[in-house]
Amino acid sequence: MKFFTLCLLLVPIFMAGCRHQDHSHLSLGADDRTINHFTYFSVLDASCTGSTWRDSDRAAIESASARYLHRTLRNLGYLGAGDPMESDFLVTAEWSKRLVLRPHSRGLFDRSTDRDKFFPEVCVSLQVHAKSYASGEVLWYAELRNAFTILDLSQVRIEKALEDALLNFPVKHNR
Repeated sequence: MKFFTLCLLLVPIFMAGCRHQDHSHLSLGADDRTINHFTYFSVLDASCTGSTWRDSDRAAIESASARYLHRTLRNLGYLGAGDPMESDFLVTAEWSKRLVLRPHSRGLFDRSTDRDKFFPEVCVSLQVHAKSYASGEVLWYAELRNAFTILDLSQVRIEKALEDALLNFPVKHNR
């Protein structure tokens, strides 16, 4: 009976550990002490690296990234500069596409062989950088690894990944 109870407790824990949730969120730099003292920003064109991108996917990512970054930074109290040369800091989104091996979430009675334990997926990751225009120093950085699969690419997924990445972006403090 104890073995059965132990199995009932461990199976959900094991299955939850196998779920695909690799959203590493990392922020670096002296963000609160420096970036919120700046006023003007510019958004640079998003870059798409890694495996080859379809033109339609690249265009969707670039336009959605620019719109979302402008809107969010304005909502946080920063002002958009008309020209990057007039900016205090530059913000860019870098999207990368790569092949990832994922574990199968097999059923309890699955008797597949060892070679069937993993399957390939093409995943999209995101890095957002805020750099000082004057010095090029990285003021703020966020990364979302494997935010979604390429098959899930949509306007909603792009904006959700950007929202998650900008979660800890400093709010502008007025002096």
